Amino acid sequence: MVLWFIPFLAPQLLDIYEKYYLPLKDRLRPCLKSFMIGLLPGLDEEGSEFFDRVLNIMDNLRKAVDETFFFQCMWLILITSSPHRGPALHYLGRRMPLLTNTEDVAFVLGDDAGLMVRAFSATVGDSQLLVQRAMLDLMVVHFPISNGLIEDSDLIVLVKAAVGVVLRKDMSLNRRLYAWLLGSQEGKKKVFDGAAKNALIVGLQSILLSDSGDLQESQKPYRVFVSLLDEWDIGYPVIQAVFLDALLSLKRHVDSGNHGAELIHTATMWVDMTDPYLIWKKLSEAVYDNFPVEDGEKAYALDLVIFFLNSFKLNDEEMQHMHIPMFLLFLLTKIQDISEDRLLTHANQVDNALLLCLMLFRHIPASVFAPQAVTQLLQPAQPTRASKSKPSTPAPVAAQSKSENANNQQNVTKVVTFDPHMHAKDYIEEFYMLQPQKSSSDGDGSTTREYAGIKGQALTQQALLFTQKFIYNALDVCINDTSKASTKILRAMIQKACKILLILSKYQSPPNTPEEYFSGPWLEKMRTACHVVEDFAIIDALTTTMVELTVELKVIHPSFLDNREHMRPIVDRIWTFLAEDYMHLHLRASQLIWMLQDVTSMSHEVETAIASYLVSENTNARIDAYQKFGVFWRLSDDIQHSSAAFVRPMMLMLDSLSSTNPSNRRAGETWIRSNLKSYPRLLDPLLLVLYDRTIVRNESEETFHNEYFPVHYYIRNFNQAQVQYVFNTLLTVFRFGGLGFLRSIRQSAIPLEMVPAVADIVGVTEMKSPPTYLDCFVRSALRFIESEPTSDYKLMLTLNEEIHMVAADFLHFIISKIDHIDPNLLAMIHRTIINKMLYCINHSCLDLQSRLLHLLHATILMGTTPVKKSSTPLNSNSQNVPMARDSSISTLDGAAGSSSNLVSGHDSNESLFRVVGSSPLFVKTVFDALSVPTNRPILQHWMDFLMLALPFLTNYFRKVLLPVIQCLCDQILRSRACLLEAYTNQERNLARAPNLTDQDLTIFLTGLERLLTFSLAEARLGEEVDAVHKQEWSDGQRGTPGLIANVLGIEVHSSDSFQENRARDTVLYNIVGIIQIFTELWAVFDRKNISTNPESEESLQFVGERIRARVKRILAGLYKSYPSEVTEAFVELFLAENPSALDLESQKFEPDYRTLDILSVVPGASPHANFLTLIESIRARTQGMTVARSKRPNLRVSKA
Repeated sequence: MVLWFIPFLAPQLLDIYEKYYLPLKDRLRPCLKSFMIGLLPGLDEEGSEFFDRVLNIMDNLRKAVDETFFFQCMWLILITSSPHRGPALHYLGRRMPLLTNTEDVAFVLGDDAGLMVRAFSATVGDSQLLVQRAMLDLMVVHFPISNGLIEDSDLIVLVKAAVGVVLRKDMSLNRRLYAWLLGSQEGKKKVFDGAAKNALIVGLQSILLSDSGDLQESQKPYRVFVSLLDEWDIGYPVIQAVFLDALLSLKRHVDSGNHGAELIHTATMWVDMTDPYLIWKKLSEAVYDNFPVEDGEKAYALDLVIFFLNSFKLNDEEMQHMHIPMFLLFLLTKIQDISEDRLLTHANQVDNALLLCLMLFRHIPASVFAPQAVTQLLQPAQPTRASKSKPSTPAPVAAQSKSENANNQQNVTKVVTFDPHMHAKDYIEEFYMLQPQKSSSDGDGSTTREYAGIKGQALTQQALLFTQKFIYNALDVCINDTSKASTKILRAMIQKACKILLILSKYQSPPNTPEEYFSGPWLEKMRTACHVVEDFAIIDALTTTMVELTVELKVIHPSFLDNREHMRPIVDRIWTFLAEDYMHLHLRASQLIWMLQDVTSMSHEVETAIASYLVSENTNARIDAYQKFGVFWRLSDDIQHSSAAFVRPMMLMLDSLSSTNPSNRRAGETWIRSNLKSYPRLLDPLLLVLYDRTIVRNESEETFHNEYFPVHYYIRNFNQAQVQYVFNTLLTVFRFGGLGFLRSIRQSAIPLEMVPAVADIVGVTEMKSPPTYLDCFVRSALRFIESEPTSDYKLMLTLNEEIHMVAADFLHFIISKIDHIDPNLLAMIHRTIINKMLYCINHSCLDLQSRLLHLLHATILMGTTPVKKSSTPLNSNSQNVPMARDSSISTLDGAAGSSSNLVSGHDSNESLFRVVGSSPLFVKTVFDALSVPTNRPILQHWMDFLMLALPFLTNYFRKVLLPVIQCLCDQILRSRACLLEAYTNQERNLARAPNLTDQDLTIFLTGLERLLTFSLAEARLGEEVDAVHKQEWSDGQRGTPGLIANVLGIEVHSSDSFQENRARDTVLYNIVGIIQIFTELWAVFDRKNISTNPESEESLQFVGERIRARVKRILAGLYKSYPSEVTEAFVELFLAENPSALDLESQKFEPDYRTLDILSVVPGASPHANFLTLIESIRARTQGMTVARSKRPNLRVSKA
């Protein structure tokens, strides 16, 4: 080689070859290859001075040796010596003989043409572009495929190597390759359909099947595909033949992890350039041929399509709108066919196919299923299979021959649209040419069919039809075959089929008539399977599907499920899965019950079914139902639901709290203890009942003794029994929950959606700031207590009174148990109760007053409980501090404090509010309760209330205690008059009973005794009025004159000096009037002053003994504490009765000693003691005289 680059040596070398080597002839065989390698550099450049001389030497050498042997050496040089391929091709291009038949081939190439093919293969893959070009030129000119000179096996090797030149992206190489593959232009299609096509296909398949670990080698076929698509006549048939092999090869590499991502990236370009029709035609062919497969055969089609969907982004519009929907429908037809009689045989394959269907939906736009898609589809000017990009369905052979004989005839295009009466499977198989084409009836010219596809409602209806048939068949198998293995695979298939059904139903046109709703055996089978099948997952899928089709999509008529006959068995079946053995299914079972509740929200069939479980006569079944309902209720916390749902079962559980059956009560307590965090769920339905829109009231006002108080009247009937039941239930729940429950509802606000219902009564001004449950319940109870039926609805009176009773008990429980309540709310309760008291007194409603008195006392207790504004640490002195009720302290923030938070005194600045003394209406109510004759049957209740309230009235002596004392004195005098009338004028009293009885008189005396004792025992009773009622007191007793009867002659004034007096001094100042009442009452029972018949004598004596004993007891108490004042009072009364006793000049003195006789019966009041007491009193009033005890103030000026 080096010698050829030295110009003066090359001629000498050629001379040596010609003179010494060529004459050797056959003897050159052993070194012929080397000798030719030495000559070939001279042919490297055609314009060199040695080119022709070397060419002539090569010709002589070929003649000198056997021609076949010469070419064999040439092939070996092409295979082994890359630098000499160019010169060798120069020689072959000029001297290679034309081979036209097999004899020429045998003469030139010998018996083994494989060596030449391998030489060509190695050369065409050379790195030098010129070498490749020359090789292709040689192949096009001397070895055309059309001659059939190369055997198929050798041709495959050659084509496999030659096709690699397309990767060079050189158009000159590509043109030569396509010219060699196609041959002459006139016969290119025929040629390529023969050996060239087969060779190229087999060659590419061999590359795809190779397991090369080299990335470049693995990417090669996909890159070749991309380049071949530039020449459609070659690329389309080749890719059509190897498409599935290419995908299988790609899947194999990805699954093995061998450069999967890089190969996917390369293949994506190829898929994007491949015609969508070709892609889905080949995928459809795979499914057509390989689904289903019998045992022993390998199933690959479905996995291949799934891999294709997962690997590539299918954004092509034609794919999304035409081919994927058609493929989906085709797959559904196959699934439905298999389900007819071979479902369990091919169960796994069908399950995989259903999964594939679900994946296909992700790539189909919703517009494909839209009804308007049909209109666009039928436009004939929009063919869906273009003649160039996708071959149309070929016309029959007869039509083609006629067309070839009559070139002047124009081709006829026939657009085939889908008709609902057609079979979708046949249409799709014809579209993708999966079966032999039917003969055309158009015999006068070639016909091209173009298919419009299946879209819109036609697509939806067909897909629904096949899905529904499959569901029917699958459920039929499931019901008849209950083996675990079959149930497991059927479960998966039914779940996927239900999902497909839901997806398709979303595109179903809304039904306008009953006939357009879903119906048929498949739907009946679904409903039946829900209570026949034992597998929960299948029941779940079927129930969810039917509910969604009914509630959300509204394609199933509600009556299909919403009736007891069909709903009850389903609920019964799902209810069993709430047992302890199915703990893992509890949540989903609860969700299914709520779904069914949505279907039956109007008829409440689900609620009725569950309620029936809770009232079962079988104890074990009932307790089991309690447990299941507890599970259901607990798991329903996070489920969005209506407050009115499952109210009846909830009420039954609450009723069990007060059941006499210990098992029921235990189950109810367990249930409510397990649901402490869901109290609002218990309260919401109860609250809705209390604030029901059917309860309509009109606000009015009544007058009683010049006092106005509001009243609400019902103007129409409502369910009073339900309201009463709600209050009873609330009371039961509150008692069970205790203080923790009250704190919870005090801090928890009602849902926003309930605010409009309670806004009017609660007084909500801002809808976004809902009130608490406590506010709502308290205000509702108050409103019911204020309400009365009008005269037109007298039948409501009985239940209305019962509502008042339980509402009062309900409020009493809250006030007596809660540790803190809003002062404004407490004031409202107090004010409402007092108003209702006046109403009851006015209308002689006695039964309710006792309940209201307990409630009123609770408000007084809560309202006057002092609280420190800041807590102090617990110290050693805390044991001496009094505890509030329930060992808790009312604080402004509602928190429970310690005993150190209380103060010993009643400081008005530290109390929540002063509820009693600040309200003049309270005094008016007490006064009326004691004085109205019709209120006598509950007089003892009122007196007990007053005695209990005394400790909280220390600051209201003038405003409360003093008027009550005067009222009692007045009633005692009235009683005296009644007794006189009763025993002296019996004929008159036969017609009417007396207003007062001896029992009433005893009650008044007992009350007066306790009030006097309390007033005299307190060192100083203060006087406070809050700012709210201060103006009312300044205006008088709210316009009520004569509220305090001036029995004692006390002047009620507001002078500073009077305000400084103690309550004790005030009582002592009026002791004469009080004792006078006692003496007059004593005298009633004196036989000298009253004449009775024998029949009344014994009665008068009995009553007199009791009354005198009570008066004696009162006087003894007064005398023991204040002997001087009592003695002076009796003396003053004696002098008032005997004025002549002071007239020393009077000669006629007949004193009346009855008053002193009364004093003498008082224990300790002997004449001697009385005398000493008077002497001591005189000395105390005399200036300058020494007394043995402290000087008493001169409160009164003696009448003496």
